[in-house]
Amino acid sequence: MRYVPSLALPLALVLLGSISFSQTADAKPKRAKARTLKRVSRISVPTTNKSLDKELKRLATKVKRQGSSWTFEYKGVQLMIITDERADRMRVVTQIASAKDLGSDALRFLLEANFDRALDAKYAIFSDVVWGVFVHPLSSLTKNELRSAIAQTARLSQTYGTTFSSTDVVFGG
Repeated sequence: MRYVPSLALPLALVLLGSISFSQTADAKPKRAKARTLKRVSRISVPTTNKSLDKELKRLATKVKRQGSSWTFEYKGVQLMIITDERADRMRVVTQIASAKDLGSDALRFLLEANFDRALDAKYAIFSDVVWGVFVHPLSSLTKNELRSAIAQTARLSQTYGTTFSSTDVVFGG
């Protein structure tokens, strides 16, 4: 008999998320909206390479810029940010390990980690390398999102081989 994965749990999580969101929105729409507006802190409006450069120098060490890319260190992890202002995209990336000898079980485990333990930053494979990657529109990037992107991407590198997580939070847990 062929194994068919159940969609009950993912579907239940989506439905519960929708229900709790609609209940929260109906209960206190003005307060929730006001708090959201206060929490969002743009680097500048819109975020550009210039404003990103300024904020990155506050957050990280050994920052080196070359055009629309930066290399830097955060909590002992070497990272890179690459942007494309015309396409309105940015990526935070870090090389984690060689992917040449990863078997199918290890690849499956990385995909499963992307589902519940790697939240906004994800594992990826490119050119026989396992990477930690965070992708976001550049112009709408906030300071908090940039901090989170850097922290989560670095954490993927630090937890590779152990918990494979980008934060202490586990989706659905």
